[in-house]
Amino acid sequence: MRTAEGDARTPLQLNAVPHPARGGAAVQLFADWQTACAHLRDHWLTAPECQAWALVAPAYTSLLDPGDADARYRYAEQARITAGSSAQPLYDLCVAAVALEAGDAARLQWVQDDGRVTAAMGTSGVVLLIEGVVRTAFVAGQGDPQATKDGQRRRLERRGLPRERPLRSGGHGGDPHGPQSRRPWEDKWSAEERLYYRVFRPAVQLVKRAQHRSRDMRGGIVRADYALLKGLLPTRSRLKYEDWLELRRACRPESPSGPPQDPRPAAVTDGTGKN
Repeated sequence: MRTAEGDARTPLQLNAVPHPARGGAAVQLFADWQTACAHLRDHWLTAPECQAWALVAPAYTSLLDPGDADARYRYAEQARITAGSSAQPLYDLCVAAVALEAGDAARLQWVQDDGRVTAAMGTSGVVLLIEGVVRTAFVAGQGDPQATKDGQRRRLERRGLPRERPLRSGGHGGDPHGPQSRRPWEDKWSAEERLYYRVFRPAVQLVKRAQHRSRDMRGGIVRADYALLKGLLPTRSRLKYEDWLELRRACRPESPSGPPQDPRPAAVTDGTGKN
């Protein structure tokens, strides 16, 4: 395959994660390299969700600064013109993080299959939706719905990441957890406390108030497949920090705070779903 730069390159190599509803089975993370790159762009490289992913997978900051919007845009563009090969390290980090979330979901039974889609959630608040392959894996409660709706229009109007609102001058905006927005006591939080209060708890709140099928202002049907999970999660009164920490450490006794700093996926596919 030739990229816009005219170089022959190997496309991003896809991988699989454990299927949370089918013990021992694996499911490919995204259908093809194009879908994988779009997902990385819209979730791992777009604020504010990129800030949450940096807490879920701390090795993120060894690849790029999640607070630098220009750097994230350049990373997404380079992935596009290299058929995803330049984004292999970020995709591999995504595989490692999602695999752990799938394992959490299987252990805690935070997984539901309605015959069309399988929904699952792990202890970091990452929601997986599976339809043949993992269709999406996102940090619930971190996105901006209006920015998503405006994404297609803004992609045509300006340089930047489609789902991200315009940032202040300097290109280093988009961090809802930056120094100016933090409360004084947050600087004393541990890594686990940051993950719980900034990522997991907002995810639970979103899932708990979601409706599986609703209608928008124009009468169109809106599906929120992650609402399948709302009856499976404990009540919020039973998911306080101490409760969550106990569940987290039961699921990940060797690495309670998240994925390893230097993940190495065990198997790589050729992009067709075959090893």
